[in-house]
Amino acid sequence: MHNITLVGTNHGENSNCNQNEFYKIIEAINPEVIFEELSPLYFNDYYIDKVGKRLETSTIIKYLENHQIEHILVDCAEIPPQSFRDLHRSMHIKIEKKATAIVKA
Repeated sequence: MHNITLVGTNHGENSNCNQNEFYKIIEAINPEVIFEELSPLYFNDYYIDKVGKRLETSTIIKYLENHQIEHILVDCAEIPPQSFRDLHRSMHIKIEKKATAIVKA
């Protein structure tokens, strides 16, 4: 029987959610396969040209430097228009601000 561990992230560094801490988690799990929520359309941007940066991708790149694993992209979505991405980012910023305010209260 195989073990499956699901690790969720928020796609960006925030406080203790950073590349070093995420790397420690992945290192402790020591996976044979990593399924990354990334569209193949973005693969070259992150893994070849390195023009983008995401918590997950940066951590996987670091992990691949010392480990041979199977790395599978599982998001087949097309790239959404910039207007959608701007609204999506704006929503996350608002949620993070509200969550931070709640924690500080």
